[in-house]
Amino acid sequence: MTSDKPVIELVPADFPRSSGGSVSGAQSKLIVRKIDGRFVGGMTDEELWVRYDACRDLAMKLTEHAQRKRGQYAKLSQREFLRRLRAGVVKRGWDLAVEEFDWVMQRVAVAMGGEPGDVQSWAALDVSPLTPGTCLTEAQVETLVDCVRAKLLQGMLSTSD
Repeated sequence: MTSDKPVIELVPADFPRSSGGSVSGAQSKLIVRKIDGRFVGGMTDEELWVRYDACRDLAMKLTEHAQRKRGQYAKLSQREFLRRLRAGVVKRGWDLAVEEFDWVMQRVAVAMGGEPGDVQSWAALDVSPLTPGTCLTEAQVETLVDCVRAKLLQGMLSTSD
């Protein structure tokens, strides 16, 4: 007997899962949805499967693209090549959570013979050099701009902030 339901066990443990969230205020509040008479925080199994399947597909396609382009940029280090690849993908504005995009880029890095740490996570973006009187390298500026652009696209920042 086969089922039309996705096999949620195939989603790797390291794939990001949305936890729903909370809202600030005097009393704690959780963000939940009512689905089929139940309150659900975060994604349902079906939603998780759809997000994973899309990210897995994107990782495979990006890896193929990166492998084709790598020869053109052989003088770049693996880390710099992946940073530029990431910047190009961010400009496309795809609907991915920051954690999902980090996961995709880590898969690409590993498939290209690197390590997951070869791709800088947005969560680990170091903005400490942004003190008055310091100069940022071109790579730091591009990474910061990409990070802000992605967060604007995801609604995590507003232009009135």
